[in-house]
Amino acid sequence: MRDGYFMTPEDHMSALNDAINKAKSNPKKNSSDGKKIIVSGILPPPDALCAIIEEAGMRVAGNDVSSQARSYGYIPQETGEPTAYYADFYRNHYPCTTLLYSSDERLKALNELIEKRGARGLIFIGEKFCEYEYLEMPFITKTLEQKNIASLQLEIGTDDNENVEALRTRIEAFSELIR
Repeated sequence: MRDGYFMTPEDHMSALNDAINKAKSNPKKNSSDGKKIIVSGILPPPDALCAIIEEAGMRVAGNDVSSQARSYGYIPQETGEPTAYYADFYRNHYPCTTLLYSSDERLKALNELIEKRGARGLIFIGEKFCEYEYLEMPFITKTLEQKNIASLQLEIGTDDNENVEALRTRIEAFSELIR
């Protein structure tokens, strides 16, 4: 998905189709084994962190990542009228804390995603100094606890992308918690 930020739409679609075909041809990686979790945050987790999550026996069943699912959660029909397109896009945008007018609906959307995907936990990957997400996490955590959905909050900086090994123990403990 991150590579797609720097590709033409045609190359991105081709890369996505290749990834789908690769996943279908590798049944071990495509296995439904693993504890289903949702990943949330502003930026997608670094590859090294994704590997640690998988090694701990969890499987990402959905994402609530601002630069991913929240960005393409709703795409309006093309009308040929840019003003109407963007008005529709922002009126019906997937709820996100970075769009304050939509943030009240975020918990509902997050709960629907968790239920739809059968997730048992949420890992929030916070960017250092990004208050939008941190301000609502206590409320989200409390609400998820009432539904027996565990949550884990991790904090990384933009320069920490490859130095996530220090988070391994917390992730493994979280995996044990949602057993």
